[in-house]
Amino acid sequence: MAVIKCDEAQQHATLTAGIGDNDEWECPYIVTVDSARDDGRTIVNYFDSIGRGLGSRLYYADREETLVVCRSITPVRRAGSRFVWDVVLHYGPINVRDPQTREDEDGNPATDPLDYRWDVSTGVQYFQTPVWKAWNVDPFPPDDGDFTGYNRAADTLGPVHNSAGVVLDPPLMRNQAEHIVRITANVSMYDQAWADVANHINKFALTWSDRLKTKYRMVPTTIQKYCLLCASAGAVYRRENSRDFWAWTWEFAIRTRASDTNPQDGFLETVLDRGITRLANAGSPDGAGDTITGADVEAGMAEAAAIRDWQGERVPEMVLLNGHGQPLHGSDTWMAPPVYFRWRVHPYEPMNFLSLPVPVFKAP
Repeated sequence: MAVIKCDEAQQHATLTAGIGDNDEWECPYIVTVDSARDDGRTIVNYFDSIGRGLGSRLYYADREETLVVCRSITPVRRAGSRFVWDVVLHYGPINVRDPQTREDEDGNPATDPLDYRWDVSTGVQYFQTPVWKAWNVDPFPPDDGDFTGYNRAADTLGPVHNSAGVVLDPPLMRNQAEHIVRITANVSMYDQAWADVANHINKFALTWSDRLKTKYRMVPTTIQKYCLLCASAGAVYRRENSRDFWAWTWEFAIRTRASDTNPQDGFLETVLDRGITRLANAGSPDGAGDTITGADVEAGMAEAAAIRDWQGERVPEMVLLNGHGQPLHGSDTWMAPPVYFRWRVHPYEPMNFLSLPVPVFKAP
């Protein structure tokens, strides 16, 4: 089974459509095979073998085109004949795709990329924060018959401390949730200001825009100040359906304000007030050429067993401070828990609908 003859059916290729560089051509052939059992696969394989298969350039009679390629082959057996086929090769632009159709925000078909609905996705990731307040499962002192030491009933919310009631440094960590919202939208242009919102936090409370609430069914919620960070912003230049555009993607991270058990206040950095000091003992050097007197030793700073190195010299110790530059005394830890100071390392950004080409947030 094979093709025994192939003739061009006319003197010229037929231009069926032409819009600028989007010319489309049809080239008819008359093909004769040697067996009635030959089918369309025989025809397609034959044209492929002579260099005129799918993807090949147009070459027909006196016409040769290098910017169009064969996009389809239509073989039809001639009526009343078992051996003759009428075959049409269809050519189209080498760099043109079929128009892509998506939906707009109302669910209607759309071919203009600027009308496509946004791609909105969410997720949750976790980061670790220190724990300085928790519920103690075991009582202080332990139930071992010895009732000396710091007293604290079980299941009491308070600072995490040792058996002396002293908090040297929060020894526990916890996983804190951080919500991630990604929005991709097509925009006609690129503006560097839309990328500069990355790494900025909100100075004022926000909520979702009306567009997100109505078109994308985002439940109304209030995002407190300091709790929104634009984690990233970027764009990709694309062309689709003869339209040039930028596909912008913004990623926002959302946290919560500080609470009794969570000192992390949104995206503000929380630093524990602590420092290096030496336990004050009367008669010890004060480091300024003099000695510490009894009057220098305040309540809660009584003599204690100091940490010493292998030579017997006292070494600096890390202690918590009370917010006023003084050590936090062991007897203070219940009524005066560790002190934290907040710091802002991210610049502010209004984050309202005027900041971006698409309305994402608004004032609550």
